[in-house]
This record gives sequence, structure tokens and C-alpha cells, in this order.
Amino acid sequence: MKPRFNSDDVRRFPLNLTDDMVEYYNRRKFPLGVEFPGFFATGRNFLGAERFLIAFHRDPSLIQEIMDFWGGFVVATLEKVVDQVEIDFALSWEDMAYGKGPHISPQLFREFLQPQYRKVTGMLRRKGVDIIIVDSDGNIEPLITPLLESGVNGILPLEAGAGMNVVSLREKYGKSLRMIGKIDKKALLAGPEAISKEVESKVPKLMDQGGYIPSIDHEVPEDVPLSNYSYYTSLLKRICSGQQIGL
Repeated sequence: MKPRFNSDDVRRFPLNLTDDMVEYYNRRKFPLGVEFPGFFATGRNFLGAERFLIAFHRDPSLIQEIMDFWGGFVVATLEKVVDQVEIDFALSWEDMAYGKGPHISPQLFREFLQPQYRKVTGMLRRKGVDIIIVDSDGNIEPLITPLLESGVNGILPLEAGAGMNVVSLREKYGKSLRMIGKIDKKALLAGPEAISKEVESKVPKLMDQGGYIPSIDHEVPEDVPLSNYSYYTSLLKRICSGQQIGL
């Protein structure tokens, strides 16, 4: 598969990444980021989840080869963009946890994934990208310290159903950990009273401290009534603008 991943192939980059667009992006007044498939996600996509996880123990040399290859490819590809465009944040998509905890241990993360994350985050920081976020559903808490050690400083979506708690995470890690998410999507199904309880118990304190963006902890379910979603967004706007909260 390696020959299929050519970081110099122009088809990997936006067609509108012209000199004019680069100039426009660098004069913008809105946040702009880059996203890349993470290391756990890529290994899983290459081998399938079960084979990938077993290979950590039965064929660690294959895992090391995949991680080394993907680290080099991601750095080489992203560097071509951040050399031209001033980027505000980078996002790595992983999904390396389920409801009860991560799919791999902190030890395996540090051995196989951490060196590659350090390659990517080191390059990004040298290019001025200071916010580096990992996207993973499930209970990723045991991997937060290894991720911080790797140069990552943000987590999303902090799935409520998996027990992720933004208040306790802020108490433990302080503002070294930026957070996005944690609003339980199920509250939007239940109605205004449940929405108010969910939002008011988490958002005001963290918004005052900074380093937190409230968001649904996954995609909004299709069966959420528009009136509930409108109530949720209006409530967030009132909190963010300092207006009184109430039903």
C-alpha cells in the first residue's frame, strides 16, 4: 500500500490552493485548521480492528512499520500546507476508545503511537500551530496523560455516555487540556428541562475559565425536534453572552 501514499501528489491538496487563495486565507478573520487520520485509526483501517489489536502483541514489528510510515507521510503532507497557510489548529481523528475505556493501554500508546505524535506535533509547533486536538469517542481518559506528553493539548467530543466528565478533567489537568463537547446528545431528545440541566451543570463554570467550547458529544441525533435544538442553541448563546439562564 505504501506506493499509493505519495505526499507529493497534487491530488492530495485542495484544487483552490492557489496563490490568491493562500493570500486570502492568510488575511482571514476566522479560524482555519487541518485534519489528518490518526495513527490508531490508520492502523485499524489498514488491518481491521481485531487483526490490528492482536498485531500489537503478535507482530509488533508490523505495527512499528505502519506507525513509522504513517508518521513520515503525515508530516510530509501537512508540512506542504502549513508552509504556505497560517493554520490555527490541527485535528487528528482516532476513535480509539469505547464506553468502558481505550482499545489500547497507555503503555502501548507510549511505545508505538507517542513517538509518531511527537513528530507531527513538533513539526506543527515549529510552524506556529499551537492547538492540536484528538477526536475520539468513548472513554479516552486513561490516554489523556500520554497524549499531553505527545504534544496534543485538546480532546473532543468527550462523550457523556462513556463517563467523560469535563469538570473533573479541568480539575485534574487545568488549562493544559483544551476541551470541546460533553453536552449529552440524549438531553436534546428529552426536552428543554433536560437541556437546561445538562448545559447549566457544565458550561457556565468552564466558559468562565476558558479553554472549553461547548458542543454535542457526537452528531445531533436525527430525531431531535428542531424546537429542542433551537432551545439548546439559544441557551448557549445566552450563557456565552452573560445573560440570565432559565426556561
